[in-house]
Amino acid sequence: MMRPVALLLASTLLAPFALADSAQSQSNGFFADGRWNLLNRSVFDQRDYRHGGRNSAARNAYKPRNERNGKAEEWAYGLMATLQSGFTQGLIGVGVDAHAYLGVQLDSGGGRAGKARLLAVTNDGHPKSNYSRAGTALKLRLSDTVLSYGEQRVKTPVFSAPTAACYPRP
Repeated sequence: MMRPVALLLASTLLAPFALADSAQSQSNGFFADGRWNLLNRSVFDQRDYRHGGRNSAARNAYKPRNERNGKAEEWAYGLMATLQSGFTQGLIGVGVDAHAYLGVQLDSGGGRAGKARLLAVTNDGHPKSNYSRAGTALKLRLSDTVLSYGEQRVKTPVFSAPTAACYPRP
């Protein structure tokens, strides 16, 4: 009596995987379904603090208020590269997502680094001359369900990595 119940239970649990026309069954392979994207941008931000206002960001934060610069200017160039592989064929597909960012200071010196923070600043408030970051995520797919582990760029209405500047912020 126990054997038919176990067989019925097993077939009930495995039937959706055998019958479903899932994304995994339509996979063309790791490289064929892959895609990459390279975005480059140059961003310039200028703020002129009038009527006695002062730039209190970056290096100016370490100066007395009356010595702070009344202007903030930042100019930077950024590259964002993303790679999304397809999935291997089979019951469980395996894939990889990767990204790399590079930001280069074109002009922000002389106490003019501002609140836009196009590039990161050092511990003493000076803008860094360049910035780079990279990350990867391993992904597994079973039917239409994807499980990812690693560094990810999430794009949802609730959680998102802002990309308005040269590169996304962590």
